[in-house]
Amino acid sequence: MKPRVTFIIVIVAALAIAVIILRPPQASSPSEPALAESPSVNSLPDTPPPAVVPSAPPAPATVGGPAPANPAYVAIEEGKTIDFSSGTPDVRNTATDHAALASALAEMEAATDDFTFPPSPTNEP
Repeated sequence: MKPRVTFIIVIVAALAIAVIILRPPQASSPSEPALAESPSVNSLPDTPPPAVVPSAPPAPATVGGPAPANPAYVAIEEGKTIDFSSGTPDVRNTATDHAALASALAEMEAATDDFTFPPSPTNEP
């Protein structure tokens, strides 16, 4: 019983404090202007401030120099490699590239040969 009474007293005190803080100020006498007539903190101006728009976006940081103005479109073709090391796309189709691709594919196959996924769990009723 005692905790309930304490809880009710705390709630009533909190409500009283909230009413005192949140009520609008009133003039103490008719000759004294009310404080509510002055602009409040929460009032918004009639016109919004002008939007600040940057003139140009900042240039992205690049490691190997500035980015090309118009990046070239390169179609992906089966069996060909695209080399970007010079900064521009260089499509190559040489025996060395084919050997490197075949070697990489063989390494990936060897790495995944002994890997299997566990069976999916079944939901039996």
